[in-house]
Amino acid sequence: MRVCRQPRALYDASRLLGAGAAIPGVAIRGNWTLREERRGKPAWVSEGPGGSTIAFDLRFGAAPRAVVSWVQGYEGFGDATAGFVGNQHPEYSVLLRGTRSDAARVTQARSGLGA
Repeated sequence: MRVCRQPRALYDASRLLGAGAAIPGVAIRGNWTLREERRGKPAWVSEGPGGSTIAFDLRFGAAPRAVVSWVQGYEGFGDATAGFVGNQHPEYSVLLRGTRSDAARVTQARSGLGA
């Protein structure tokens, strides 16, 4: 299966930090901020209210693939839903767990795929 060597849409927090409040292709409803929780680790962060939404304008080739990375921690992290709605494909969503299910007291990045 052929996959694009260069992404058609990329919203990398490291590259976008400092780009300004309005980032083309990103729509925000509620409370989402692009910031560094820890130095050198920028991320899109929401502290509520529930239902806050961030939307990214994605473009795909013939074999659509999406990779979502999020932070999973042991305390004070909520869940989020990543949803994909397209013109040619049915709606798809996946739950991104914010809190670890094991006993490890470590915060780390996780990644998942959607199609």
